[in-house]
Amino acid sequence: MDAIDGGSSESPVSTMVDPPPPKIATHAGSDCASDKESDIFYIGERRFRKANVKDKEFQRQSLLFEDQFVRSEGFEITWDKFDYMFDSFDLAWWTPLESDKTNEQLVRIMINDAIDKHNEENVEARACFLCSLLEGSSRREDLVRASSIQF
Repeated sequence: MDAIDGGSSESPVSTMVDPPPPKIATHAGSDCASDKESDIFYIGERRFRKANVKDKEFQRQSLLFEDQFVRSEGFEITWDKFDYMFDSFDLAWWTPLESDKTNEQLVRIMINDAIDKHNEENVEARACFLCSLLEGSSRREDLVRASSIQF
């Protein structure tokens, strides 16, 4: 019974387990001999070079990134083409919020802004609709009917 409970020192199975040796961290596709530790860094499996403004390759990729960023407004950038990390945030998009507004006031501002944009778009649609109704019609009742339409 002692052998089953593990209380016997005569058990043929050792309870001591040697831990496995520690694994050395490696990165897929990396030739560590040519990489300088100070010039290369990893995010996940992706390898990046640190920015060096004097490097012609950095300048070329920076111009390519800026071109893609401007064309797509930051939404369609082919990240696989870049060895450097570039910021994908335009500071012109930044609008500082006043800290003295409550959540209710901010929501009200956002709702009013959305309503204003919606109304601006619908003014154009209404004008086009009225023009199509009035086009080619000289009858007085058509003009009265078109002008009294509520949107």
